[in-house]
Amino acid sequence: MSPEQAKGFEADQRSDIFSFGCILFELLTRQRAFEGETASEILASVIKSDADYTALPPRLNPRLTELLRRCLEKNPKKWWHAAADVRVEIESLMGRAIVADEPRAVASRQRPLWKRASALAAAALIGAAPAGNVAWTIRPVTAHDVMRFAIPLADGQDFTNSGRQIVAVSPDGISLVYGANQRLFVRSISSPEARPIAGSEISAGVTNPVFSPDGLSLAFFSNADSTLKRLAVAGGAAVTICPADAPYGMSWDVSGLIVGQGPKGIMRVPPNGGTPQVIASVVRRAQPARSCDSVGHALYGRADAGRSEDRPLPEPSVWCRDFR
Repeated sequence: MSPEQAKGFEADQRSDIFSFGCILFELLTRQRAFEGETASEILASVIKSDADYTALPPRLNPRLTELLRRCLEKNPKKWWHAAADVRVEIESLMGRAIVADEPRAVASRQRPLWKRASALAAAALIGAAPAGNVAWTIRPVTAHDVMRFAIPLADGQDFTNSGRQIVAVSPDGISLVYGANQRLFVRSISSPEARPIAGSEISAGVTNPVFSPDGLSLAFFSNADSTLKRLAVAGGAAVTICPADAPYGMSWDVSGLIVGQGPKGIMRVPPNGGTPQVIASVVRRAQPARSCDSVGHALYGRADAGRSEDRPLPEPSVWCRDFR
């Protein structure tokens, strides 16, 4: 732990250079840079004491000693700015002899300690950068329990137009909206009761509610005037998006609203309004899944529009298609 961390101050990437210096010191001296019997004593040593540089090999290159001192420096003004600077300095030292020339009496003598330590230090520094980045950015994901529960309708409420989709769950999974009594209601999973959404009251009823990707708006089909409408979850005036037939299925992703329009095919329309565009032509009824992913894939099913004695009804089918 670097001095600023031990003092409780905010740390940055330079704090890792201090830790690297501790490793390099131990490689060169075979002893720890800061000693103590307990964690508290070690932290106190990091804050108040300096490493024992007299323990370094006597013929160590002065540049390597200076590099080590800067790694373990307590004054922020003298710190290395980045680990890449330390790596460049080490690589420059690895190509130079830093001990006095001696007669080569034994050709197979062991490499000097500084060379072995420098090689290990460079490898540790180069490997520590990506490893540290992976450790910082890829964190274990906490597993969540699956919850199953029933939410009964309030007294006096009945689902309207149950032949179509009438329930939707928000993208974050904490709210749901449903159609009952000719209007929409929204309820948080943690709330004991649902709240009516002002502006969703339609005499002929509403169907196919879907949440926007950010969970702040809703789109739905109005049976009164056969249009798709948009409305804030908080309530307000409903805005007409476009005329439409009663959807066989509808979803809202980053590319817009995807609506199943029976024999007309599957269409996409901007949520702020516009002309629907056919993205999949079908001969038979098509029904997109209740939700599409963020990259433009959707599931849709097909069922025959009719049957006769000479044309048996095929088995229903399901496909996944890329609409990008």
